[in-house]
Amino acid sequence: MYTPPLARAVTSGIDVMVQSAYMGERPTPEGVLHIHRYEVLIRNTTERDVQLLWRRWRIADLAEELQIVEGRGVIGVEPVIRAGTGYSYVSGAVLKSPLGTMQGRYGFVDLARDERFEVTIPRFHLEVPWVWN
Repeated sequence: MYTPPLARAVTSGIDVMVQSAYMGERPTPEGVLHIHRYEVLIRNTTERDVQLLWRRWRIADLAEELQIVEGRGVIGVEPVIRAGTGYSYVSGAVLKSPLGTMQGRYGFVDLARDERFEVTIPRFHLEVPWVWN
């Protein structure tokens, strides 16, 4: 299994780290699909409790137009991340081409102040390992 480098961004004391991994391919009548998984770790380095309310992904696949994926929470939940703690989840993406990227934004609310803010999801690569050989 090939794993590209860790991607990381810190915004307003929220540290977002993403690690992707190529999981293989699946043949279809239209061509081969490339399957990737990614794990996200969100660390709250502030002194306040926050809640993740929404996400907006920008998925670039060389074989397709840019995709924008938006929705509430992540993987069906809107987690509260207490001060000094973290939250992680695993998800996946399927691309038609051997190369792509993902990046985006999370929408949070500071629970004590009821203030909303956005956090950067760093750009990370979705790569088929033999592309670079």
